[in-house]
Amino acid sequence: GDTTGGADAGLTADGLADMLGPPDGAVPHPVGMPVPPFALEDLNPSSATFGQEIDSATLAGRPYALVFLDSRCTACKDVADGLWAAYAAHPDWWDAQPTFAVERALALEKAPGTVARVVEANALPYLADTPETNLWMAFLALNHDFFAISAEGALEVWLELYSWPDDLALFVDHMTARYGP
Repeated sequence: GDTTGGADAGLTADGLADMLGPPDGAVPHPVGMPVPPFALEDLNPSSATFGQEIDSATLAGRPYALVFLDSRCTACKDVADGLWAAYAAHPDWWDAQPTFAVERALALEKAPGTVARVVEANALPYLADTPETNLWMAFLALNHDFFAISAEGALEVWLELYSWPDDLALFVDHMTARYGP
């Protein structure tokens, strides 16, 4: 499908290159490596943590996940809604491993109005990456990358959720294997 966000997203050729992520041949943050420190604000008004800063130090000691979404991407709304629906169907999963979406800093700068579309009708915490933190680049993340983080703060699993909704099965399989149906 269209991943450019449409004409109203303010996306240029430079913005498209940024949305696509790191250069060819770049390898994402390696499994087993510690997660870089971060502290990012939750932008989703429906989230229980709206307006709060979510930081890696507070999350230490429990598993969690980060999914990298760009609000200029039309499929990202489906990914956010699909993940939230899976958590709604399996509330124990959220207690065991909450997931936080990470919005690209450039999207916030170039098309700030697009975040509201992605968070509408779901309560998935949607964190605002910053140029200073640049979690996207720290992970060498691509749009729809899902990283499960261990309680020890190391990258445990990397799922490429690029063919949505088909790849929802990868997420469901991951969660079912770890936390049950």
